[in-house]
Amino acid sequence: GPQVSENLYDCRKAYAQTLADIARQDDRLVVVVNDSVGSSNLGGFRDEFPTRLINVGIAEQNQVGVAAGLENGGKIPVVSCA
Repeated sequence: GPQVSENLYDCRKAYAQTLADIARQDDRLVVVVNDSVGSSNLGGFRDEFPTRLINVGIAEQNQVGVAAGLENGGKIPVVSCA
């Protein structure tokens, strides 16, 4: 198969790092995941911000409802699906 450079930056890593960077600056940011902490590379985010990552499990239909409630309460929700 084609050779892929090991120097390419992993998009999942960039995504997780960007969310963590924003979360450090704004304590309103909350991430809502659908049992995708591992595949979204959000384990480090969960470890650093354990109360700001909500895992709804395999219930994607609930993610948007949870996010809407968080926003209504003054948070900045990010719906994360992997």
